Amino acid sequence: MKTPVVARLALVALWFSVLFAIVRPASAQMPAAAAPDHRQPVAAAGATSFRLVLDPALVDRSYGGRVYVVFSTRDRGEPRRHLGNWMQPAQMLVADVADVPVGGTIDVTEKALGFPKPFAEIPDGEYTVQAIARRSLDCPNPGFGEGDLYSKPERVEFMHAGGSPVELRLTEVAHARPFAETERLKLVEIKSDKLSAFHGREVKIRAGVWLPVSWKADSKRIYPVLYSIPGFGGDHRIAGSMGRMVAVDSKSVECIFVVPDPTC
Repeated sequence: MKTPVVARLALVALWFSVLFAIVRPASAQMPAAAAPDHRQPVAAAGATSFRLVLDPALVDRSYGGRVYVVFSTRDRGEPRRHLGNWMQPAQMLVADVADVPVGGTIDVTEKALGFPKPFAEIPDGEYTVQAIARRSLDCPNPGFGEGDLYSKPERVEFMHAGGSPVELRLTEVAHARPFAETERLKLVEIKSDKLSAFHGREVKIRAGVWLPVSWKADSKRIYPVLYSIPGFGGDHRIAGSMGRMVAVDSKSVECIFVVPDPTC
């Protein structure tokens, strides 16, 4: 049976309401763990640059990739959580490195790429800083991809002259965020032959699927399907929150929500 026009319009309206309700900075999409109190004395020596130390307990081979030093003017929390804030982007220094030996160090200096301000324009002052070494090839959020390394936040006095390098030890490892399936919320993962061949490694495409209340009652029933591709840091994990926004009453049309992961 075809979906009535009114129902179709309702689905379109629902799509837009969900979009604007869900859209928020990527940092807000990160796991909402209670932030530890990282308030600590400012480093005694002023920081004119940063020396990142790879922990040999975590890195068993030479490292190559992109490293970050993220600045925050807040005196607590983790600066890496502000990288995805597209309204107020965190200050960062970025450098690409190759063949760093196990236990080696990486110097992030005035030669590093700076955003939103170049190194020379970063104001002197007190900051909370955190280092990141990307290892995940799939996650677009530095410091949150599976296997990414990061340091504990450090409070420093940053200055362009008269200081010395401040050491940031990459002792922490980011873990994959679990997808908690329920009776109605399911994870679909499919190996992409073309993407796997292109990248030379296995690449999966995935989606979160929110099923109607009655899906088990009649396995032969055909439902309308609503696809929603999230943006601004969202991924397939928001399928459950989107599905729960759908009211199920005598006038509603049951449908299946499919939220593809746009980061793959």
